[in-house]
Amino acid sequence: MTSSGPPPGSGTALVEVTGVDKSFGTTRALRGVDLSLRAGQCLGLVGRNGAGKSTLVSILSGLSEPDAGTVRFGGEPARGSATSGAGASGSPPSSSTR
Repeated sequence: MTSSGPPPGSGTALVEVTGVDKSFGTTRALRGVDLSLRAGQCLGLVGRNGAGKSTLVSILSGLSEPDAGTVRFGGEPARGSATSGAGASGSPPSSSTR
């Protein structure tokens, strides 16, 4: 069997998280999270209760902002990423210009 495209996991990261921190008061939910997900890859988040899984998904989906670090979609900073200087939506940049 031959493949017509690049192998899974190659190319620019679709989602890239670098050094993400998130705290709620004195509780540190995430510390220095790094993650890279490329086309064709599958990722499972597993861990004990309180490990930060929901917090990470909340940041990726734009419901929460990281206290530090960067979130990128397709190489572009997410709006609301700690270093993007943008609004609080946290969503990937829009490809349309309405």
